[in-house]
Amino acid sequence: SVEKNCDPTIAPKQHRLVACTWSAATYNRRGKGGSVADTPARLKEWLAFHQMVGYDHIYVYDNTQLETNDTDEPNHHFPLRDITNLFSNDFVTWIRWPARVCNNNFIGGRWPGE
Repeated sequence: SVEKNCDPTIAPKQHRLVACTWSAATYNRRGKGGSVADTPARLKEWLAFHQMVGYDHIYVYDNTQLETNDTDEPNHHFPLRDITNLFSNDFVTWIRWPARVCNNNFIGGRWPGE
């Protein structure tokens, strides 16, 4: 049984089972790692699986590297947002996360923890 919170100053938890992912629509790895461009398809499958097995909510932090700095314009395209929009807002939250990727080396590379 779940213990009830008796402190009225603490808000009840909104969700019981939550996951998050930090993703980019495409990115290039240094060294021999090559390019990865199938993230939207993989994200759609990942979200559908987690919904099927009972997750309450997913947070998608979108680190898509964009060729323009004008990402606040209303018509700018975010491919991962298109995928998250296929699901209910009650299930998935898309968050723009323009952080620089610091560890995109291939597994077993010279600097795997860079």
